Amino acid sequence: MTPALAKPWQIPLVNNVRVTGGGAQPRVSWTLPDLARRNIDRVRVAVRGGQRLHGRFLSVLFVSADLPATATDFTIPPGILALSERYIFQVMLENLEGGELKNRSLTFSEPYTVLHQ
Repeated sequence: MTPALAKPWQIPLVNNVRVTGGGAQPRVSWTLPDLARRNIDRVRVAVRGGQRLHGRFLSVLFVSADLPATATDFTIPPGILALSERYIFQVMLENLEGGELKNRSLTFSEPYTVLHQ
């Protein structure tokens, strides 16, 4: 059995996900939504690429460390992206309860291809 959430709520998606800077270390930025006076506990950014899962979704290749709930950008670290490969960046707003993930919203960037190192 799964325990019920004490305070369930739908976390809104971030707005205007952009990828700038080019190369293998682009900057992913976004605008935080109106949370209606509710708090999120952390933001994380994932890199999806490589093989498709179930014929649809790109595999998760990297997930950032926890970013502050006020974060609006993240630079992809070196060694994650490869030349000529296609990626999608996923921005996650997350709500924790008792230290465990309880709610999450996922917003995705447009596809990104590394054209130069």
